Amino acid sequence: MPTSPGDLAPAVKQDLAMKMLSLATPNLIHRDFAIKDTLEIKNGDTKRYRLYNKFATATAPLSGNGSPVAGKNLSAADIDAKIDYYGDWAGVAEQVYRANQEKVLNEASLVLGLQMRETEDELIRDVLASTPSQVNASNGVNGLNPTEWTSADSLAIQVTLMNNSGSMYLGGVEGADIIGSTPVRNSFIGMAHTRLCFTLDNSPEFQASTEYSNQMKVLPGEYGAVRNIRYFVSPNGSISENASSGNTDVANCFIAAKESYACIKQGIDSNKFLFNPAYLSDELHQTVSLGWKMIQVPLLLRPEWLFNLRCSLQV
Repeated sequence: MPTSPGDLAPAVKQDLAMKMLSLATPNLIHRDFAIKDTLEIKNGDTKRYRLYNKFATATAPLSGNGSPVAGKNLSAADIDAKIDYYGDWAGVAEQVYRANQEKVLNEASLVLGLQMRETEDELIRDVLASTPSQVNASNGVNGLNPTEWTSADSLAIQVTLMNNSGSMYLGGVEGADIIGSTPVRNSFIGMAHTRLCFTLDNSPEFQASTEYSNQMKVLPGEYGAVRNIRYFVSPNGSISENASSGNTDVANCFIAAKESYACIKQGIDSNKFLFNPAYLSDELHQTVSLGWKMIQVPLLLRPEWLFNLRCSLQV
């Protein structure tokens, strides 16, 4: 018979909380603004996009005497994307899920599902980071290369996208008779790490998403707007460690126009969750397996419409 706390059995001393703690789930922002395309099954393993080159304007008047005009020859560039396969799985012994009070299989499903979505987001993020349109922030005052983010650097990218005939992703938000609210312009998209929030909030030009005149128009992960760029942030945003001239971290802030990048999957079932009951594991049906498989590829389509604004971060 127990006479002190040390004599109590572990099962007596512990009470399992029936509410499981939530997984840390970041905003997954990088897929949201991609072109979503599909490569049908049995149509090969490569998706090809073709971009026709523009003709120069024809400003010379016709002769009026019927003289022939030399025509133009069409030309185009091809952009190819080869499909890749990704996946992972976890096994749970039959004796574990039969004896454990926790809903082990449910929790394993949540962990694996989040892993699949974060993997997809990271793959797209790394393709965006490969854009050849790289710009170092230069209008800050911290003396580093690149400097911290400034609204002047953001505006320079915005104007460049407009000069490159890039289309804005999002329509404006009309003003309303609500104290403290403001309208929002038509916008390109900015995608950055949450560590950039320090600098954004200190900018007089920054408009927090809570100030939008219509809160129904605020999108998941949206932090706010600066002129014609609406910024989305995530702890999974792109960071280059110790990459500034002062060995501080650099945020890779992707600023994109519409149709600048794509995510191609193969078939309608390319992203799928897999469950194999115990009787499929071995002769004694001892293990349940859960997993996921993803068949897709992210692709940069128009580098002149997607810029990486590199900004040094606070330590």
